[in-house]
Amino acid sequence: MRVARFKNNIKYVLFHADATRKKSPDVWQPAIGYIKNVRYSTEWTLELPITEHLRFTTNITYSVDRGLPQAAPLAAYNWVNGVAWQW
Repeated sequence: MRVARFKNNIKYVLFHADATRKKSPDVWQPAIGYIKNVRYSTEWTLELPITEHLRFTTNITYSVDRGLPQAAPLAAYNWVNGVAWQW
C-alpha cells in the first residue's frame, strides 16, 4: 500500500571560532491523513580540529519509521568515528 507523505526538511551548520563544525539535516515525513504514521530521520556530524590539517569526526544517524510491518524494528541508528586529513 502506497502512502502519500508530507516532506519537511531542516538543515543547519554551526561553526565555532576554533573551526569546530556541527552539521545536522533533519527530515520529518508524516502520512497524509494519519499523523501517527510518521518517518523521522536525523544525522549529526561533529568535526573537532586536532592539528591544522587533522580533524576528529563523529557521525550519528538515527531514523524512526512507524509505517513498517510489526516484525521490523521501528528505529535504527549508526555511529561512526574517524580521523580526517584536510589539505
